[in-house]
Amino acid sequence: MAKRGSKSKAATPESDLPEGFETVASARGDGWYIKEAGNQIWGELLGRFRKRKSLNESDSFFYQIMIEKPVRASRKEEEETIEVTLEPGQIVNVDETSSLQDLAPLIESGKRWRVVIEAIDKVKIPGTAQTFWRFKIGKQAITPANEPRVKPRESDVS
Repeated sequence: MAKRGSKSKAATPESDLPEGFETVASARGDGWYIKEAGNQIWGELLGRFRKRKSLNESDSFFYQIMIEKPVRASRKEEEETIEVTLEPGQIVNVDETSSLQDLAPLIESGKRWRVVIEAIDKVKIPGTAQTFWRFKIGKQAITPANEPRVKPRESDVS
């Protein structure tokens, strides 16, 4: 049975940074985006990271987004995967799928980007047993005029 909550159990690396520095990105997040129709991410795209696989499998990637609006996500606590609602300032991890690969050039551009990602539906690939998720994806360059008002949250872990 899934539990709900918004407290972050993921440690943030902010305490390891010199005074005056803010976290830009890290391989840690507060939860993983739940692909579910209508679940929307709205926030600043922080980075793209590689997930190492075994020798026989190719590596995959995921993105990190500092959210500006609440989003449903999952997180592993002890041996159980639970559903949580992440709050503005927390970081959500999003697995890269073929539908989301167009986010990679945004990272490589060197600019800051606000993105909106919303799962629409799961579609069956004709002639196969496979499915894929369709998404609405939007981007907006971050400028001083539209700078996000949220800042990275301090860890809720004491």
